Amino acid sequence: MATFTLNRPKFILFGDSLTQRSMSSEGGWGAALAHNYGRKADVVIRGYGGYNTRGALPMLDSIFEECTPSSTLLVTIFFGANDSVRTDGPP
Repeated sequence: MATFTLNRPKFILFGDSLTQRSMSSEGGWGAALAHNYGRKADVVIRGYGGYNTRGALPMLDSIFEECTPSSTLLVTIFFGANDSVRTDGPP
């Protein structure tokens, strides 16, 4: 039996709740990417509501361990909204 492997490039979206909610059906920007690049790229959402930069830094290696120049077309990192109100780590 033949094995089918789908190797589409990835868009990795990493951030706080703004990224987490980007797949919203009410016009989220992550949903728009997934719609416009359907069958061309896989949109991977890694949004963590309430996290700030300090809380996200320990996750970098695990989030991007499979990220290579040949497999990843786009990376977004959106933190900052929570940095202005949280000085500690994740909630």
